[in-house]
Amino acid sequence: MNQVTWVVAFQNLGSWLNPWMTFFSTLGTEQFYMLVMPLIFWCIDAGIGLRFALLLLLSGAFNTYFKFLFHAPRPFWVDPRVQAWAVETSFGIPSGHAQNAASLWGFGTTLVKSKSLKWLMGLVIILIGLSRVYLGVHFVGDVVVGWLIGAVLLVGFLWLEPRILRWWQRLRLGTQLFWVVLSSGLILVLGWSITFVNRSWVIPSEWVAVAQSKIGLIRLEPFSLSGLVTIAGTWLGALGGWVILTHHWQGYPKGGTMIQRTLRYALGIAGIGLFYIGLGLIFDQFLASLGVSEGSFIAMGLRYLRYVIIGAWVTAGAPWVFKILGLYSSKGG
Repeated sequence: MNQVTWVVAFQNLGSWLNPWMTFFSTLGTEQFYMLVMPLIFWCIDAGIGLRFALLLLLSGAFNTYFKFLFHAPRPFWVDPRVQAWAVETSFGIPSGHAQNAASLWGFGTTLVKSKSLKWLMGLVIILIGLSRVYLGVHFVGDVVVGWLIGAVLLVGFLWLEPRILRWWQRLRLGTQLFWVVLSSGLILVLGWSITFVNRSWVIPSEWVAVAQSKIGLIRLEPFSLSGLVTIAGTWLGALGGWVILTHHWQGYPKGGTMIQRTLRYALGIAGIGLFYIGLGLIFDQFLASLGVSEGSFIAMGLRYLRYVIIGAWVTAGAPWVFKILGLYSSKGG
């Protein structure tokens, strides 16, 4: 039984699974993580929230690199029998959902003591991966490779973190910011280098024809750098904001009543929405006035700036506003 047959057989179990698989797939999206991580950062523990965020950004970057290297199709690109119950325009292997689930939900298992919660998180990891097969956007092999890469990334992160932290704490503020900027640039350079090596590769017309028969004339852009630009910008803004504010405050304020925590999250998310939607509209209008495409250098630069601002808002701007408004406990820093 080949991989397409497995996908078709899974989908043939019935459309009643669709809402369930869509739900579990949502638990593996970057949008879901970006709603949950600020909650952890602002309302529970800023250090843990930052670790989750950095792990997500690293996982997203590595997933993009591997997708570029393998440049493999998705099931609904190659076989008309496969239903496209989700739309994806990037390459298939490895599954980003499965990889992020293994690394992030796996990281969650290291933080909780309850065995029941650990087993529940493990089940979520499995169901997120299976949901991607059912939705027609990944082969079983894509999911398995995603799980393996996510697990290796998590182990590496846990092993390197204390070693890097000891080195990091010895650096001056300016040196720390230098490494933040440099690492943000390296995320982009490595991705661009892989696309440059593969510049002569052309997506088969058969893939495009089958995919568009399912999703319409949506353009497949598997070598797009926009995702890496988002990651690199968020990395610079979030980590840079963290570095500056921790030096200024000698640590983050914490604590507060349930009302204070709720207000922090509400105001913080409103700020993210304002920057995401507001800057998006402003930049889109500016690009339209210039007559340049979304993939142009100017467009990528504005995308980078937009996510620098969003990342900095999460780790520095919002906490600064919270402190001014007295939304931390009086015992906080």
